[in-house]
Amino acid sequence: MRTLATLVILVGMVVPGLHGQQRSVSIKFTFDADPRATTQNPAEVGNVLTLRSALRAWTDSVDVFLDQVAMGARDKGWLRARQDERANYSVTVTALPVLTATGAASMTIYSIVMFKRAVGRWEYMQNYVGYSTGAQQAAEGIFRAAVEGINNARR
Repeated sequence: MRTLATLVILVGMVVPGLHGQQRSVSIKFTFDADPRATTQNPAEVGNVLTLRSALRAWTDSVDVFLDQVAMGARDKGWLRARQDERANYSVTVTALPVLTATGAASMTIYSIVMFKRAVGRWEYMQNYVGYSTGAQQAAEGIFRAAVEGINNARR
């Protein structure tokens, strides 16, 4: 499966450390999945193109709302980090828009898989499945699930 990295957001989470020191944790969000036709049947190709368009629109919208969610979480210690920083955690989002007969997305089912950086590789932490009827709701759910997953892994 070809990974389509349409979104890379690095967020630093400031966690109180020992003796008043601060330790930041960064997260990289990427989107995976690019629907492909499995036959040359024109009807299937059309469906895949419709699904691909809906997925791209959803991804672009979630990108904007993820930025807003991260900015809104600053007062809780979450800061937006620069893209060139090395991430401690990686969150891969795979989405599947549920299309109506007219080709509009009625809701989107998404899965996130969280990884933590290990020596020379990424190590699986956990996964989460959710759904949303809008991009803002999805961004909030993805961000919340990532934060909760990281916090649970660090306990």
